[in-house]
Parts: sequence; C-alpha cells; structure tokens
Amino acid sequence: MVHVRGEDVQIEIPAEFNLSDLLIDRNVRENRGNRVAVTYVEGSEGNVEVKRALTYADLLRETSRIAGALRGLGVEIENRVVAMLYDR
Repeated sequence: MVHVRGEDVQIEIPAEFNLSDLLIDRNVRENRGNRVAVTYVEGSEGNVEVKRALTYADLLRETSRIAGALRGLGVEIENRVVAMLYDR
C-alpha cells in the first residue's frame, strides 16, 4: 500500500522487477541518455550554490559501477540490498 496525493493506492509489483531498468536503463535504450535525469545542489562556494546535473547515461554508468562493487562484495542476482541514507 502506498500513500499518493492523500489516497492509499494498492500497487502490485511483479515477481521479476528491476527499478533501475524502469527508471534509468529504459531511458538510455530509448535514446534519452543525454537528457538530464537529476539536478541537485552539491554545496556552495561562498554565497553561490553549486548545482550539478546527471543525465540518464551518467546514472546508468554510476549504477553499473555500484552494481559491480556489490558483486565484488558477494551480492548475487536476486539478493536484496537496502541503503539507509541520513538526512542532514
């Protein structure tokens, strides 16, 4: 169950589901790799915010690099990985 715009919505996730494929890989396959996928503020230099942008192709390279590192740690296909990120 997911809460969306004030409503609870039931979402069925298929047995074989790859979020990266849905959100990143598909866009690269469909020739949108050079489009900006994420824009964020990296920090600031003086009073000026330093903004960065990542394209779908950039994200695919980074997720592939992380996947390789996880494989190197022994994570296999079908294993589940959870990341906890702290909000500062």
